[in-house]
Amino acid sequence: MKRIKAKQKHLKSCITVVCIFLLAGSTALQAQDKAIINVGGELVNRFIWRGMSLNTSPSIQPYIEYNKGGFTLGTWGSYTFAQEPYQEVDVYIDYSFKNISITLNDYFAPVDSLFTNNEYFNWNKGSTSHALEAILTVTDLGGLPLTFTGGVFIYGNDLDENGDNYYSTYLELNYDFNIGDNTVSSFVGITPDKGYYSEQFDVVNAGFTVARDIEITDRFSLPIYGSFIVNPSTENVFMVMGLAF
Repeated sequence: MKRIKAKQKHLKSCITVVCIFLLAGSTALQAQDKAIINVGGELVNRFIWRGMSLNTSPSIQPYIEYNKGGFTLGTWGSYTFAQEPYQEVDVYIDYSFKNISITLNDYFAPVDSLFTNNEYFNWNKGSTSHALEAILTVTDLGGLPLTFTGGVFIYGNDLDENGDNYYSTYLELNYDFNIGDNTVSSFVGITPDKGYYSEQFDVVNAGFTVARDIEITDRFSLPIYGSFIVNPSTENVFMVMGLAF
């Protein structure tokens, strides 16, 4: 009973933070006049997320974003070239102020099959395929090119064997530096408890990414990156290459 009450209290706290964030974002939206819409995407050889392989074939990952002031509303997806059961379509809302960003992300993984009803509008606890995550990002920690990211699933299909929410949590530190024309990002991510990422406290994601722009013409360059990723918890290793457009 104490555990259930603690989880309910945790959920109420998360919802309160999200409501404050939405109110702040709405205020910023009204205060700013200039709006920007961005559309783009990436082509990756594998979809690796937080040390986990979600697909086994190349994927195209499009996005659409609406930005106004510090407020962002967007959608992001990942679809494989080969037919696989896991695809992804996310919707997110974000508010950024100075070096702090608060995000609410809705993850949804439709089954890639014709005539399949994926019940996108089903939000019932215990049967929904949605997963809501509240994410805090802080950049320039201590005046350094150091970024902290913390995310916790607050509702959806992140459930334990009893049907209760795990509140799976992911914490990551990322440090950026330059070598010549290359930007290098080193990262390490942990989960503090049993949940989606591991059965216990574990380091689940570590490695580095090297990114650079390849000049094609005087007016056009192609952003490209490569990542070396290890998951110490599962003892897996991955190499990823991506092209942005």
